[in-house]
This record gives sequence, structure tokens and C-alpha cells, in this order.
Amino acid sequence: MLVARRSAGTSSRGWLAWLIIPLAGAGVLAIFLTTQSAMNPLFRLRFLLSRPALHRVATAPPDLPAASPPGWIGLFRVQRIDRFGDAVHFITVSCGVVDECGIAYVPGPPAPKRSKIKLQPLGGGWYHLYSVF
Repeated sequence: MLVARRSAGTSSRGWLAWLIIPLAGAGVLAIFLTTQSAMNPLFRLRFLLSRPALHRVATAPPDLPAASPPGWIGLFRVQRIDRFGDAVHFITVSCGVVDECGIAYVPGPPAPKRSKIKLQPLGGGWYHLYSVF
């Protein structure tokens, strides 16, 4: 009788160990889905899927009000849109305590370097934006 209890206890620990693997996988997936790093493959996939919607807003005449912000554009929740001539910055999330991340559209030649804004190319005039406060 005592042996049966041990095997039942061992069996329940085995199931618990198998539950940890999917939970850890879900945690890693959540991190990849919410992280705004240009090196994150899921960020790049979200960008590629959202690019047509972002392009429509970026190339709209500046005198027209933005279609949805704050809100969703493609697969990105946009908090704010900043326009600098033809360049458009889509601020999507906070990075750290006070820094901001997002996506920038800069048609034409590459954007000049600014000390507080870091741009990593995504292709076709699009950049991953990291703005230091």
C-alpha cells in the first residue's frame, strides 16, 4: 500500500514537470511578442504585416487628422504620431522607465544622426526608433 502512494506522488510530480515546459514557452513567447527590439524576429514579422497600414498613415497629407491614434495601426498600438517634415515617428511603447520605442518612416536619404534618437534600418525608409529621454 505504501509503494502505491509513492508512485502516485511521483506521477503527479511528473505531470507538474511537464506543465512547466508549456508555461515557460508561453512566457518566452509573450516576451518576444511584446519586446520592441529590431533584432526580435517576431517584431520584424509584426512590422512586415503592419507595413501597408503604417505606410498609408505615414504618406497621408499632414493636414489630415490621423486615422486612428491613439489606437492600433496594423499590429502596433500607437500612442502618438510625430511628424518632422516628411519623416513620421510612430511611438508605440515605453522602453525602460522614460525612454520611448517605435517605428520611424524617413523617405529619401538616411536620417541625420541625433544624439537622443537611435534609428536601426528595417528597409525601404523604415527604421526601428529608440528615443532616449
